[in-house]
Amino acid sequence: MTNFSEEFIRAMANSDTEAEEMAKGLPASQRVTLGLLVNDMREKEGIVPMKSGISMFEEDKDSLQYDYDGIGQAILNRHQMEREEEERQAKIREENIRKEVEYKSGRASIRQPYK
Repeated sequence: MTNFSEEFIRAMANSDTEAEEMAKGLPASQRVTLGLLVNDMREKEGIVPMKSGISMFEEDKDSLQYDYDGIGQAILNRHQMEREEEERQAKIREENIRKEVEYKSGRASIRQPYK
């Protein structure tokens, strides 16, 4: 585990741009550790950062890309599966109704009450 100086952690807690630039070059595990230390110092000393500062969940917004065609295809597949399931259930209901009608009409033709 890397030991960070208290001055560096304080600079990070106060959203110092130089400290943040230095932290960007650290490996992910060290950035997480630093982020936890910074959050801890902010809580203990009541430091409110001037901007969002470092976050252990930080992602580069430019790197977020969405596959809109893939999303559309997934939604289409989901709707198709739901439609097929509804059709299957409707067929099962129709078959059950048909069987019940046949049973009741058969009982009625021989004049026996059905239960």
